[in-house]
Amino acid sequence: MTSKSKFLLGLSVLGVLLLTFQNCAKQALEFVPMTQVYELPQYNFSAKICNDIRFYNQRGNKFVFVVDMSASNVGNWFYESIGNSKYYYFDPTKATDPEGSRFEAIRYFLDHCGGQSGLQFSVIGFSNTAGILTSAGAPALTCTNVEFTSPELAKTQLDYLKARQLSDDDWYLQWSKASNKYLTGQTPASLILGTTSYGSAVSCIENLLIKDLTSSTTIPADNYYVFLFQMAILKTKRYWAVMSHQKQQKKKRRVTAKVFPTR
Repeated sequence: MTSKSKFLLGLSVLGVLLLTFQNCAKQALEFVPMTQVYELPQYNFSAKICNDIRFYNQRGNKFVFVVDMSASNVGNWFYESIGNSKYYYFDPTKATDPEGSRFEAIRYFLDHCGGQSGLQFSVIGFSNTAGILTSAGAPALTCTNVEFTSPELAKTQLDYLKARQLSDDDWYLQWSKASNKYLTGQTPASLILGTTSYGSAVSCIENLLIKDLTSSTTIPADNYYVFLFQMAILKTKRYWAVMSHQKQQKKKRRVTAKVFPTR
């Protein structure tokens, strides 16, 4: 091939390339979306809820039932304003425990758990003061005779408290609005149901523990005081505040507390 022929061939190839690039430059670019499928891993979630159960040596453990004896168990006071005067009446529909079911709950516990060997029980009722009724007709609560005893005697003390609630309830109900009688005069001192003195309850508990701790020279380290503190709060709810005090030497105690709604 002559040099002239090579030159003409080169021009032809160059022309084809220029024509090709020119057509490419006029061609609009097109966006092509990419579709990609992702597979999520499959998870199976499950859980097991277990109560925190601890086992303690039951021999020698002592239970204290602290029972609210305030008037709110059978109702509450309200007033109506007539002119410039306030007239008070008692509303039994606001009662937190009119039938005394809290006493039956404690009795149920004593019937089903009180027979275990070595357990002892004490009952403390509290209102204006705190303690026990030494008999069915006792005039007031007294802390002097509060001590740890058998489940049978504890149930007897509960019966005294329940009977007194039912009898005191009659005085309050006479001032109900349904009877169209408003309160006149002061609340009789003979009533057990009254205000809620937590200070009296704590003081009586303290006296009980001091008397028990000083009654023996040796105190097993693995024994516990268990307190069931019942109180009428809010409108219709009642709670048991459960506190366990471990008896140790030099009166050092580890304290745990839980609160359980009973209804």
